[in-house]
Amino acid sequence: EIIIRSEAEYRSVWENSVNALRLSDRNGIILRANDAFCQLFEVSQSEIVGKLVSDIYFSDTREENFSEYQYKFEHNYLDSNFEKKLVLLNEKNKWVEINKSFIEVQGKQKLLLTVFNEITTRKKAEIELQTALDRNHALLMANPDMMFLFNKNHRIIDYKAESKLYI
Repeated sequence: EIIIRSEAEYRSVWENSVNALRLSDRNGIILRANDAFCQLFEVSQSEIVGKLVSDIYFSDTREENFSEYQYKFEHNYLDSNFEKKLVLLNEKNKWVEINKSFIEVQGKQKLLLTVFNEITTRKKAEIELQTALDRNHALLMANPDMMFLFNKNHRIIDYKAESKLYI
């Protein structure tokens, strides 16, 4: 009964997670992926389960992604909590935050659980904000007059002084 309840809890967590989850083995074979993963990568379960982890990416990046996967798996290297721009099979770009964990069940092979969280909207906003800041700074520097840029607390956050001061 405890095992049945534990299995049901695991299945519920897997199926109801809002994060995209993928479980793969040392050979890079996808063993399981949840619905959130399929939605994020715009694929079906039948298109990915039993396939290589690199098969979910656009063909130009597959070999690089697979070599990286194999190296990191063999060397127990987990580069968790990082952001990456992915090119999907349909050539769409998506930004994701990635976290990884090795899963070792006694007497069974080591597996890799990868958790993806889409951050495309946030990354686009960050890029737009940086572009606006760069544009404002360029305008400030292009103006021949002495200028100051203040924040909402009336503190100077940038300035442009004249090259020569005439007294």
